[in-house]
Parts: sequence; C-alpha cells; structure tokens
Amino acid sequence: MRPVLESSPALLGPFAILLLSIAIFPLISRQHWQRHYQKLCALLAGTTCGYYVFVLNGAARVQHAAGEYATFIVVVGTFFVVAGAIHLHIPRPASPLANVAFLFSGSILANFIGTIGASMLLLRPFLHMNRGRGSAMHVAFFIFTIGNLGGALLPVGPPLFLGYIKGVPFLWTARHCWPQWLTATAALLGIFFVADTIARSRGPTAKTPATRFHCYGKWNFGALLALLLILVFVPYGVREPLMLMVAMVSNSTCA
Repeated sequence: MRPVLESSPALLGPFAILLLSIAIFPLISRQHWQRHYQKLCALLAGTTCGYYVFVLNGAARVQHAAGEYATFIVVVGTFFVVAGAIHLHIPRPASPLANVAFLFSGSILANFIGTIGASMLLLRPFLHMNRGRGSAMHVAFFIFTIGNLGGALLPVGPPLFLGYIKGVPFLWTARHCWPQWLTATAALLGIFFVADTIARSRGPTAKTPATRFHCYGKWNFGALLALLLILVFVPYGVREPLMLMVAMVSNSTCA
C-alpha cells in the first residue's frame, strides 16, 4: 500500500475560492449565485476530497472528516430544530438598557444551546420588542453578541464543537477564556448602548406590544436540556441517534 503523503498548501485554494465567491458573487449576481452556489460548493469539495483520495492516498482521512462533519451537522441541526419550536412573546417595549440586558442574557444562553439555537429562539422576540424602531443596527449587534460571541465558552456549536470531538475538554474554554469573552461582550454592548441611545433620541419610540408574555412550546426547553446532557455525557456513535430522536420527538409534538 502506498504511504500517505503530506498535503500541499495548494489545497487552501478551494477554500479561498469559496470564501471569495461568498463575498463577491452575491453582490454582483445574486440570483445566479442563489441558483448555482450548491454546484460550486460540491465541485470544490469534490476537488479537495479527490486530491486526498487519489493523490495523497488519504481515503481514511476523508472518511474521518466526513464522520466528524456528520456529527457536527447532527448537533447543530438538532438544537436548531428544537429551539425553533419555541416561540417567546415579550410584552415589554424596548429601551437601550432593556436591549443590552436582553442581548447579554441571550449571549449567556447561546453558550448552552448553541448560537444557532439561541438565534432561532431569541431573534423574533428581540425584533418584537423593538417594533417600530428596529433597524439593521439591532440585527447586526444581535448577530455579534448572540450569533457569534455567544458560542465562545461551551462547545455546543461551531466552531468549538470541532475541537471537542478532537479531544478538547468540554469546559476548557469556559474555564480559560471567560475573561476574554466577558471583555469582548461588554465592549460590544457598551458600543450598542451608545448607538441605540442616539438612535432612540432621533427616531420613533418603540411600540408597546399588545400581548402578554407567552411561551409557546415551553416543553421544548426540556428537550434542549436533554440535548445538552446527551452531548456532554453520551459517547460518539450513540450520541448522534439519541439527539436525532429527541429532535424528531420535539418536532412531532409541535407539528
């Protein structure tokens, strides 16, 4: 059997092409990109995998990476499905301080249910709180704090989960990186508070929601807890079917 050769820096080419395509093509040809981006992704992935299999004799590497990717998709997808079945309605009108408290709480929650799950759960009520004066700035800082920084402490989503399945302890980042997370989050929320205060003084006041506080699908919080416990304590190979089962039960009860 041929020995496995070392990979070449040229393999960074497909990844660079993908990043540039994501950045450029939606701006210059949105409809064409939306229609054909799957083909480009498949071509670039096939090129990389083919090079590993046929040139580097690295079929085992490709199989191992495919298994890790499947696990990653299961984890992200199950949190996405379960969190998406919970609908929160918050009757309180937004103020800069209330928005900061909401974003900080959401950032903490995102460390437990993943950035995608937290975004699915919290974006609707955040926009509802700011109804009448919500802007792209609110969405941007929501993404910064909950969709990105919110996943910096626990490996329940991208990218920390990839380190977890490679042997990084589950609590390592929480123990060693919380000061950096807190500093970055506080800085972002400070900037947002100033910007939101200025926007509020210049724009219309947020409309007071007419509904009382409601939580539809609250039983799915139990499903989120079950997913987290499975992720932490159940080994690879058994974890993925159990998480899929929890997501299917959650989806069927809410259908």
